[in-house]
Amino acid sequence: LASTTDLCSLRLVWPVAGVWYTWGVRWVPEAAVAQRTERGTVPYASWVAQGLIRQTEGEVVDYAVVERDLDGIMARFPGLREIAFDPWNATDLCNRLMEKRYVMVAFRQGAKSYHPAMQALERLYISRALRHGGDPVLAWCAANLVPRYDENMNMAPDRKRSGEKIDDMTALLMAVGRAIAGEDK
Repeated sequence: LASTTDLCSLRLVWPVAGVWYTWGVRWVPEAAVAQRTERGTVPYASWVAQGLIRQTEGEVVDYAVVERDLDGIMARFPGLREIAFDPWNATDLCNRLMEKRYVMVAFRQGAKSYHPAMQALERLYISRALRHGGDPVLAWCAANLVPRYDENMNMAPDRKRSGEKIDDMTALLMAVGRAIAGEDK
């Protein structure tokens, strides 16, 4: 829940017998859909038409729509344990969700948090143990992701060097990171 003027993503993960399944929801403001359609750079309008991205009215993502959608997701998946979020720009929505007793976990945007998740996701991808249903938005974000390394060679997504949006991948990494953090519990 970081972006307000473009793509905002939520990803769920389920590890089942060594295979990890993921499903996601994305929101984008209508202004971004119109702009990207005009420029012809990314098929947002097609993705909206296919139901792969949910368009909200206006210039920024409407967090009231996100909140309503999250209520539906929580009802659909009652076993959902927690929602990881990027603390940047999400305080108001997170406070409302916590009032509803959703377990919200801040996921710090740095190598310390992302490195274990990126390693785990790389292993899942290489071993073909990740199932995403051929999601084109996730594939586009994955193709855009460029890692950065700290002095100890720990990696994190580099938003500045990534040529386009990576939000769906960072949401997946956050979900994987929280899932592997809870594996020993």
